Amino acid sequence: MLVQAQGDAPGLLSRMSVYCGVGICRVSEYICSCADVWACLSLLSVTCQSCPAGQYNQGCSQSEAGTCVHCPAGSSSPTGSTGQDQCKQCDANFFAESGGLCTACGSGNSPPGSESVEDCKCGEGFEVSADQARCEKCRAGTYKGATDETCTACARGKYLDYEGATSWSDCLSCPANSWSLEEGSQVRSECQCNAGYQASSDGTCEPCAAGYYKFEVGNGQCEECLSGSIAPSTGATECSECPADSYANASTSCVPCVEHASSSSGSVQCACDAGYTGDGITCQACVAGKFKASSGAAICTPCTQHSTTNAPASIASSACLCNAGYKGDHDAGCTECGAGTYKQNLGADLCDECPAHSHSPAGATSQDACACNAGYRDSSGVCVACSAGTYKESSGATECIQCAAGKFGTGGQAQASSNSCQNCPLNTWSDTQGAHSSATCTACDGNRHTRASKSRLHYAIVK
Repeated sequence: MLVQAQGDAPGLLSRMSVYCGVGICRVSEYICSCADVWACLSLLSVTCQSCPAGQYNQGCSQSEAGTCVHCPAGSSSPTGSTGQDQCKQCDANFFAESGGLCTACGSGNSPPGSESVEDCKCGEGFEVSADQARCEKCRAGTYKGATDETCTACARGKYLDYEGATSWSDCLSCPANSWSLEEGSQVRSECQCNAGYQASSDGTCEPCAAGYYKFEVGNGQCEECLSGSIAPSTGATECSECPADSYANASTSCVPCVEHASSSSGSVQCACDAGYTGDGITCQACVAGKFKASSGAAICTPCTQHSTTNAPASIASSACLCNAGYKGDHDAGCTECGAGTYKQNLGADLCDECPAHSHSPAGATSQDACACNAGYRDSSGVCVACSAGTYKESSGATECIQCAAGKFGTGGQAQASSNSCQNCPLNTWSDTQGAHSSATCTACDGNRHTRASKSRLHYAIVK
């Protein structure tokens, strides 16, 4: 209220005072009386107001106006406080920042005189809110014990579907053969079937059947092993390739190839080796005279005419050699050895000439086929001329034939015809076989004579 200062004329604003209660503050030419609960804020408008809660009036004197000052942190004061002694420490489980009110910690607790929400320790199952203003329940998927500072996420493989959990033991394990990939899973549906397992119609996780696999956690279905690989057991997380020289049987086992068959790794069947033919389950060697150059089920290829191989299971056409009795190369063709020659081995060798005075038919395969010519006989493997007085009309192994008695040989050695044997002259005779001259022919004695030449007996007479 406006009052006239002592000694001033009524109505003079230059000497006015405002009575607000006990105490007078002089400011400039005005006098402001300030009570315990007021401060002079504007002399011109002559209004006064209380310091707010958490603050107190300081500096009010006879010479200057007072100001509102914050209570120390951890304490507060009622509205209109006039001194720091009215700032009272906050009780336990309350806090006050500088100039603020004592505020309850919510679900937490704090010692008396706490200056910040951080002094409030949230209890089990609670943590400080993001704005630091209160304690709030741990969210689903997390928990907080008495000594923890913050809520902790449940480990992988577990889940927790309610708020405010206080222990790791509250976290629930995923059902059998399932797993949660992330920490802090909140619902059971985040548990997915392990690698090697698939979701079944009843909601459980069942193992992949043999021959199938699943390599990661999830609710997808198991997949069949790729061709050439196997999963021999249930619950497989991967398939393995069958090694070389084996094949995959129904994606569950590797079966070794049979003898003379082979395969590369990851095969579904074996193939007969080069030199062998068949379906890979059974393999037979190519017979002599045939070959097979590559692995597989192809049939064996015959050698060209008049050639053969020297053994079964041949793997190339070069194994085909010209037969005995034939010369040349199997690719260009094999030519029969001509008469008078022979070849006794397989291969590209030339035909050999028969020994002197012998001859063979075409295609002869051995020197034994070389027979002594007519007029020659065999003597320990050498053809020698029939001696004078003998002959041999054909080739072969027969001996020379002596000229008959009453005849004698003409023309010397190597006679090839019986015509080389001449009759003894008329009225002569000879009982010598193989005679080689007419000297063996003896004249008839006395009145004896022969009826014809070539007489063999001395008693051949004409009566």
